Amino acid sequence: MRSGFEQLLDWSERLLLYSFQQLGVFQGTGETYTAIGLKSRLGIIEEYSRLYDALLDILVGAGYLELSEGTLQTSKRVSVQSLSRLSEEHTSLSGTHSSLSSYAALVWQCVTHYPDILTGKVTAVSVMFPDGSKTLVEGIYKGNPLVDHYNELVAGLVKDYASRRGHEKPLHILEVGAGTGGTSKFVLEALSGFGGELEYHYTDISGSFTAYGKDTYGSRYPFMQFSVLNAETDPLSQGYESGS
Repeated sequence: MRSGFEQLLDWSERLLLYSFQQLGVFQGTGETYTAIGLKSRLGIIEEYSRLYDALLDILVGAGYLELSEGTLQTSKRVSVQSLSRLSEEHTSLSGTHSSLSSYAALVWQCVTHYPDILTGKVTAVSVMFPDGSKTLVEGIYKGNPLVDHYNELVAGLVKDYASRRGHEKPLHILEVGAGTGGTSKFVLEALSGFGGELEYHYTDISGSFTAYGKDTYGSRYPFMQFSVLNAETDPLSQGYESGS
């Protein structure tokens, strides 16, 4: 798994370099820019300023860019990347390390669209969830050994708490940022034998995720409720009761 992740990281960094090359920069050694000047030249919109900064940091960390006193310079590692070669590596990586195929697919989808995302031609949401589909992200949160291991740990902790707490009082569970329900699935299965009164609140900042959760789990678990919750704002103002 470690070797696979190292290959995934190396490939992802070169794919990111390719995406910047599609914007006409980082073609060879010795190109010099300031981050602010480059941002203006590329037409990066303000909404994605933090993403732009983070992507430059990744290329610095990968050794493709050198940063000195606010100036960026392409290193000797930089060479023109081939999309066809990167695509072949994607196929090979997914085949050799099947547990990482979901990560590779999501990286490919997002990074190849960075030129259009950063310049405001398309939104990040439309790229990650094409036509509203959750398929690209589902495999990140469930269905692979690493994530499932931690989901099982969470489910075990919740089950242990529920059993020690007893049935005298109703058990209220609030899941924040439930997303596609990768963790929810394990927790709900772990609570299947709970004999007391149970109320499970499946929440997310996105209404599309809570609707997805309701379609996926609502009919099987009648004790569930589905609602939008932004954890960065006062829950009382969003209809949640204090102490509930």
